[in-house]
Amino acid sequence: MVRKNIKIIISSFLVLLIIGGCKVGPNYKQPKYDLGKTYRYSTASDSVSLADTSWTYIFTDPVLQALIRQGLSNNFDLKIAFARVNQAMASFKQAKSEMWPSINAEANGSYNARQLPAKSGGISEYNDLYAVGSLTWEIDIWGKLRRAKESAKAQLLSQEAYRQSVYI
Repeated sequence: MVRKNIKIIISSFLVLLIIGGCKVGPNYKQPKYDLGKTYRYSTASDSVSLADTSWTYIFTDPVLQALIRQGLSNNFDLKIAFARVNQAMASFKQAKSEMWPSINAEANGSYNARQLPAKSGGISEYNDLYAVGSLTWEIDIWGKLRRAKESAKAQLLSQEAYRQSVYI
């Protein structure tokens, strides 16, 4: 009797543990901020912002523009920032591709020939052919793949913002 109660308690605990592990958090919702009417990218602006103007219009001297272009093309921090953006883009594409089925195929073939002993006189030949194919697809029931894709997209946007700040 006691042994049966212990089994029921342990199995109930395991079931609750498994169900608790399947819990998925709520979908991410971007918070709303009151940025006002004169925000940088707002269309309803009463004045022109200097930040929206290209540096080529501000610095009109051709020598200075050539120096700025040379500095931008030789800036190692900017090259690193571009590499990080490319890396984040590749991670985002990989996370997106995880949502689709994966197809794998493999083929192998071999030919073996050996001389048989002199008594039997002849050649023994073997042909081996081997082919395997597989199709796998992880169904995103609990949202793991969607969350990974959202995370990769946020990382990509973060690296884009970092690249822009290094450029500025």
